[in-house]
Amino acid sequence: MFSKKYMGIVITIIGAVILMVRATFLYSTVYAQIFQIIGLILFFGGGILIPDFTGVHKQKKEQ
Repeated sequence: MFSKKYMGIVITIIGAVILMVRATFLYSTVYAQIFQIIGLILFFGGGILIPDFTGVHKQKKEQ
């Protein structure tokens, strides 16, 4: 359905939104810390899925 790259972009955006909401509206509570941890995991986890490594594919097509 979706490629890994698009899923990574969506997950990264969701993580960034969670971090912004936490920083803007939530203060030092247990729930705010949970939101921050979840947001960080989604943000960096989505970033891992984004790279496409198109350079390798282009080199193979040229040869």
